[in-house]
Amino acid sequence: MNLNILERITLQGILPQQGNYINFKIINELRGELSFSEREIKDWGIKVTPNAEGKGQDFITWNQVKAQEKEIKLGEVTRNIVVAELKKLDEKGEINAQNSSLYEKFIVKGQ
Repeated sequence: MNLNILERITLQGILPQQGNYINFKIINELRGELSFSEREIKDWGIKVTPNAEGKGQDFITWNQVKAQEKEIKLGEVTRNIVVAELKKLDEKGEINAQNSSLYEKFIVKGQ
């Protein structure tokens, strides 16, 4: 599945922090694939900017013209974990502008 930078960042935040041992290993492997390589950081100008107020989350920026999608290989178990987490967000009414494209790719289109 092809994911852009925002989707890769967002998906890392959606993934569960704990689970049974097998799922935990699968999730850690996915986190590694979602992470950015040194080359991607350099070529796409990915930067972390601290929140000016010193509170809350830092900002991640990148060159949107140069950035490309990355193909992330997902097995059946991995896909099921992601789908389950997205469905939980939907049930809680927490689908938003940041995660809606992931919902569309995994749930609506079922890629």
